[in-house]
Amino acid sequence: MAGVKELNRNNFKSFVKNNENILVEFYAPWCYYSKEFANEMKKLGKMKLSGVKVAKINGDKFSGIARKYKVDGFPSILLIKNGEAVEYKGVQNTARKVRQFVKKNISA
Repeated sequence: MAGVKELNRNNFKSFVKNNENILVEFYAPWCYYSKEFANEMKKLGKMKLSGVKVAKINGDKFSGIARKYKVDGFPSILLIKNGEAVEYKGVQNTARKVRQFVKKNISA
């Protein structure tokens, strides 16, 4: 996905360490809602989110990382800000809503 970094167990920790703000989607390839949200993630990857990297990780395959961030369903959208995660709890059907969440939490 253009603009969306695919993370895994080999690069997740360093990506979080080297980037101050990360919007990350924990997804499962078998999950209907993860598939539905894929186009919105592409849009988020193309948006200019100042100082925010956009990434995704297969939370089903890399369940240890998902557990660390208390992911209990897919897709789960988290903003990792200076290593601390804030979960997006809103409607996951538009990139615009997720972008508003990011802007609100980055400026906080």
